[in-house]
Amino acid sequence: MSVNGGPDGLRIGAVAAQTGVTADAVRYYEREGLLPAAVRTPRGARVFPVQTVARIRFLKQAQAAGLTLRDLKQLVGLDGGRSRTACRRMRHVLAERLHDVDARLREVLTFRSALEAHLEACDKALETRKEPACPSLNALASGDELNGELSR
Repeated sequence: MSVNGGPDGLRIGAVAAQTGVTADAVRYYEREGLLPAAVRTPRGARVFPVQTVARIRFLKQAQAAGLTLRDLKQLVGLDGGRSRTACRRMRHVLAERLHDVDARLREVLTFRSALEAHLEACDKALETRKEPACPSLNALASGDELNGELSR
């Protein structure tokens, strides 16, 4: 058998190299049920089906798109998406993630408003001829909200 595992599969190092994840990550995905169990060689080395590379790439793309490993566990083994049940489950997971993204977006917009208020306060202070006390640093030091300006 070759270092890669032979014609019927790939050893863990080859899977890791082809997918850009660590061997530990491959083991973790297997342990969590996100990958089918590897076949063991007589010496105990894991040999994965060649399709494992595509599965791990899918898992990484799905994570990059915001799906969690918990989400992915729900979706693995849904008959390749060829059923209404699979499509409904995927829709449910996507709707949950969209709700999470909307909540994070609201938080980011609130933070953006706070940054704008701090920037505006700094600009006003710097327009004066005398040496200004920085209102943003003062507000941060005291825990205040720029005299209410941040609660817009």
